[in-house]
Amino acid sequence: MEWIKFDSADDLAEKAFALVKQTIKKPNAVIALPTGYSPVPLYQKIVSEVNKGTISFRNVIAFTLDEYVGISKDDPASFYNFIKTNLFNHIDIPPEHIHTPNGNADDLLSECRRYDDLIDRYGPINLAILGVGKNGHIAFNEPGDDWDQKTHIVTLSTSTRKANAKYFIGREVPTKAITMGIRTILSAEKILLLVVGRKRRAVKALMSGKINPKWPVTSLRLHDDVTVIVDKELYECTKS
Repeated sequence: MEWIKFDSADDLAEKAFALVKQTIKKPNAVIALPTGYSPVPLYQKIVSEVNKGTISFRNVIAFTLDEYVGISKDDPASFYNFIKTNLFNHIDIPPEHIHTPNGNADDLLSECRRYDDLIDRYGPINLAILGVGKNGHIAFNEPGDDWDQKTHIVTLSTSTRKANAKYFIGREVPTKAITMGIRTILSAEKILLLVVGRKRRAVKALMSGKINPKWPVTSLRLHDDVTVIVDKELYECTKS
């Protein structure tokens, strides 16, 4: 596991972009993408580089990590809408290369199987980009979830729903989500974890080197090619 410290949003973007640029050199590269504020500087950098013509996403296959259950993909609070607004609308990726779980499907179990089949068809995932929650969740795999699952339905923790309440002003945050499982994430060739914000306990759990089901992020210790790009101040105060 490689730890890289950043000291500004631009620094994060540059360091993360270097790995993305390396990945998309591969023909029909497959990338898994997160939502949340952690990847936003990276997405801005990607948009800038695509618009300058230094890179292209025309041959990239994208899978989003998760989606809320019970809302449509066009809902302003949907994760698909978040990535579309912050990334897809501004780059040259073909719409048919964008894949996202449908949290509004009539049959959610069938939807999970459909998504897994798509990943199997286009995979392996060359690069899985992740954020991490305060409680250590990656994608929407919450503490205590079975790590041997592919795409599945999860019940969101109170802390996760509270953290995402800002996207649901005036209405309830969904209680369930559909997410790429840890088994799928660990099958990626390379994993990039972006750590932004007050995530000290999650970082400390990952730094410990111990595998702990209460901290899903520690599952990344089971993978042999993980890069963690972490806030310098957070890293140093956690390490001390």
